[in-house]
Amino acid sequence: MRFQLSARFFFWQKDFYQEEHIDDDEGPNSISLRQAKVNFKSFGVTEREFLHFVRLPEKDKIGE
Repeated sequence: MRFQLSARFFFWQKDFYQEEHIDDDEGPNSISLRQAKVNFKSFGVTEREFLHFVRLPEKDKIGE
């Protein structure tokens, strides 16, 4: 089963311009899409300032 997570989960506002210009940090998001992806892979949110809003998944919630 696959889930689609909303942008609010990632603390990211969808921006069609940034989707085409992934290194541009102008617009509604304060960092580039490329950097946001790197950050999310590294620490689970798009920017460190949002870390206090997230937690690790509970063991029984982790997929196989």
